[in-house]
Amino acid sequence: MKFKFNISHEYKFVNYLLLIVFILFLFLPFGFSFSKQSDKVRFFNVQLPECAIHRTTGFKCPTCGLTRSISALYHENLHSSLYYNKAGILLVIYFLLQTLLRFIPIFFKKKWVPWFDISQLILSFVFLKIYFFV
Repeated sequence: MKFKFNISHEYKFVNYLLLIVFILFLFLPFGFSFSKQSDKVRFFNVQLPECAIHRTTGFKCPTCGLTRSISALYHENLHSSLYYNKAGILLVIYFLLQTLLRFIPIFFKKKWVPWFDISQLILSFVFLKIYFFV
C-alpha cells in the first residue's frame, strides 16, 4: 500500500491564521509613538502600561524597551532602536521571515513541508532560548 501525502485543510487554515497574525504584528508598530523625554509609549494616543517587572523590582527584564525599539526602527531611527533593546531588530526580521515562510505550506503540497515547519519551529525556540537565557 502506497502512502499518499495530503496537506489537510486544517494545516492550511492554521498557516493562513499565522500569516494574518504575522502581518498584523508587522503593521501594528506604525501606531506606536513615544517621546524621548518621558519614555512613555503610546499606541494610537493611548498610553501603554509600564513593565510590571521593572516597576516592582527595579530591574529591567529582557523585553524591557522592546516596544520602543521596534517603534524607533519603524520610524527609521536605528541608533535609538539599538539603544532601547537590541532584540527589536531581530524580532522584526523574524516576523518578516515568518510572513514569507507561511506561503510555503499554503502553496506547496510536498512531503517535506511539515518537516520544514517543524524545523523552523525548533530553530525559533533555540533562538529564544539563546537570547533570553544566556
